[in-house]
Amino acid sequence: ANFARHLRQLRGSVLRAWREDVDLRQSGRVAYADFTTACRKLGVSSQGRLIWDCLRQEGRTAPLEFNEVAQEESENLEEFCEIILTTYGFDLEKAWHDMDPNNQQYLTLHDFTAASRALGFEGNPKLIFKGLDIGLGRMLRENFEYLGKISAKAPYGRAPARGPMAELITYVRRESPDVNGFLNKLGITSGQSEIAVSDLVARLTAVGFEGDALQAALKVARSSGGSCVSVEMLRMLLSGDRFKDTESEAPSSVMWDTARLPGPKLRPFQPMQAWNESVDNISDQNLSRCRSSRTSFGGTSAAA
Repeated sequence: ANFARHLRQLRGSVLRAWREDVDLRQSGRVAYADFTTACRKLGVSSQGRLIWDCLRQEGRTAPLEFNEVAQEESENLEEFCEIILTTYGFDLEKAWHDMDPNNQQYLTLHDFTAASRALGFEGNPKLIFKGLDIGLGRMLRENFEYLGKISAKAPYGRAPARGPMAELITYVRRESPDVNGFLNKLGITSGQSEIAVSDLVARLTAVGFEGDALQAALKVARSSGGSCVSVEMLRMLLSGDRFKDTESEAPSSVMWDTARLPGPKLRPFQPMQAWNESVDNISDQNLSRCRSSRTSFGGTSAAA
């Protein structure tokens, strides 16, 4: 709370201070090393570790997210992003186009407030605007698109919506009220467990999806762990569900085709026996064996 208050006093908005002073890489998430660097610039270097531990009382080491620093501002922002999701499928480019009909390349507080109210947003648009303002009473498009990096409503969860799968998720959000309705539209029944890649491609094309249906279907198949598409996996991905990466707590490794495959099983470590200060006579050992088990220098049985 004290850290959020400090950021608010510095920039007038926690989001703006987070964006300009804390999120140095503009990725939406801040690792501990970057956080300590930001604390030095903010003049609280001696308290960096303490602040981090207070924000992470359960001891997590994953990168820090905005909602952990300013819950109230984050909830207001997520309420707005929920409307962007339901109206545009979280297509921020289309949302900006409608909010800036005169193509002036920026929005004033009045513009943003009017556009937000027109979309049905009942929260605090001024609070969001102050967080995305460049400091001149204007919000630029690139600042507006920062929402895609910090909002949990983004198709891949705080990741830029790019690529065939992201396009498919955006299309589904825009065209259908829910994922199950879209699956029914594809002709996938409730009891169906999987569908062939070629069949899914044909059905996506038939319903009007203009993106790369083949690459999207292949990505789901790879995430399913086989050559066919798991209907359950398809439903989860289209719902925007994120998988917990227990090793790094990073955004879904399954979605980004970087899932860690299990490595080869290694034999348990067995320490070597100490040297007995003698030389083993292999020839004598060979002679001590029964005739059928003796070996020659070629590795074949001497009895052969």
